[in-house]
Amino acid sequence: MDNCWEAIVDTWLSEEYEQYHAVRSRCRAMMQGSSHKQGPTTLKEYAARYTRFHPGQECASFKAYALAHKGKAKDPDLVYNPEDPPEAYSNLSMHSRLSEYTAMAREIHGPEFDPSTADLEGDIVMRLNNQLMLDVVNGKNSLGGVAMTCACFGCHRLVIGWISVDAGKNGSTGI
Repeated sequence: MDNCWEAIVDTWLSEEYEQYHAVRSRCRAMMQGSSHKQGPTTLKEYAARYTRFHPGQECASFKAYALAHKGKAKDPDLVYNPEDPPEAYSNLSMHSRLSEYTAMAREIHGPEFDPSTADLEGDIVMRLNNQLMLDVVNGKNSLGGVAMTCACFGCHRLVIGWISVDAGKNGSTGI
């Protein structure tokens, strides 16, 4: 057990962690509003709960991600509408994130593609995250100053908000 604790402390004191922490601090400072309203559940659990409280309505991971930033799954009035304004979300950056994801998904799958009926695609999340991460590290922000992203250095996982996608596994979510 002592070796485990020493390894954790060594990680916290490393230069790589200092850099990671600095980037995350900048990301948190840019965040406007709360991160989500799904509570301590995974996105998959949130989607299942939404479906349970809204019989007959499928809830793919893209839709669940959007809804988790609008309200609790059990809210009977909770619906996803791609035309909702930024103020409809708990965090103003969500509107931009969903719009950017939708635009890239439509570039890949065609202009009629509806991402709310599909699960999040790892390659799209990773591409968007890489660009956002570069912007944050370089002091720029392509999403109007409210992007919140992070990258877990030293491993093959990228994270956008609470979405974790295994690198190299298209469409696979580690949520």
